[in-house]
Amino acid sequence: MQLLSAFGLLGTPHPFAPTENGGVPVDVGFPWLDGAHRMVPAAAWGVGIGLLAGLTAASRLSRSQAQRRTPVLEVSGLSAEVVASGSRILDNFSLSVYEGELHVLMGPNGCGKSTLAKVLAGHPDYVVTGGSIKLHGNEIRDWDVEDRSRQGLFLALQAPPEVPGVPYFELMSQAISSSGGDAAPIPLASRFAAVANHVGVRQELLSRCVNDGFSGGERKRMEIVQGMMLNSSFGVFDELDSGLDVDGLRQVAACLTDWRGAPGKGVLIITHYLQLLDLVPVDWVHVLQNGCDR
Repeated sequence: MQLLSAFGLLGTPHPFAPTENGGVPVDVGFPWLDGAHRMVPAAAWGVGIGLLAGLTAASRLSRSQAQRRTPVLEVSGLSAEVVASGSRILDNFSLSVYEGELHVLMGPNGCGKSTLAKVLAGHPDYVVTGGSIKLHGNEIRDWDVEDRSRQGLFLALQAPPEVPGVPYFELMSQAISSSGGDAAPIPLASRFAAVANHVGVRQELLSRCVNDGFSGGERKRMEIVQGMMLNSSFGVFDELDSGLDVDGLRQVAACLTDWRGAPGKGVLIITHYLQLLDLVPVDWVHVLQNGCDR
């Protein structure tokens, strides 16, 4: 909000209204967040007013071309409640992420960001009461967690738990095997070591049980290792930047950039902080408030 205000954009009236796909008019390059609109194009966060005309034209062309493709993830009118209490957490939420796009979801505590991540993954504590969740054009709203994962959805948890007695290598072997991948021990071990090294995980951690004695930053890095090992096509990263130092944040950002750039893939990052936006090529920033994309 402060960044936008610095460019004199907040409170500036314009004629464009939000649309059903989450406030992204196809013929409009930059629907500014001014209280009535829902999305902030990330390109605007780092450019001067003099460049906006050219960027608007480029964004209009890019987004209209994207609209002709099937989104990697398409959420339409999603509403969800807590099973135990019946409290509605998400209310008519919509989002479309196309191939090669990286979206960021921000908002105050308790607004529904982590709930959205869990609902996308099929967490049993929540029930979907309306709307649609499509992954690569397939309706997955009623799918089990395992089937969503096999389809390519990956959720990196905000607080990855420790799982005593389950070696990380065995976990990855079983997960890859169940999804139809090659889990032969020797090539899998070699790949596991290579991916971990790329993400910046110490090799001695790979022989431990899941998150056994891991620091917060090491747990977050291992979440990325899991997603890369599974070759997941869409990654949802819930507060991935918490627990990471500056160097770790840069390394993780580079991995997310690689993920975003791979064919058929997309990324959604949930965060409270702006630092990550300086390190990854963000396409759109969403602001969630009271379970709705504003």
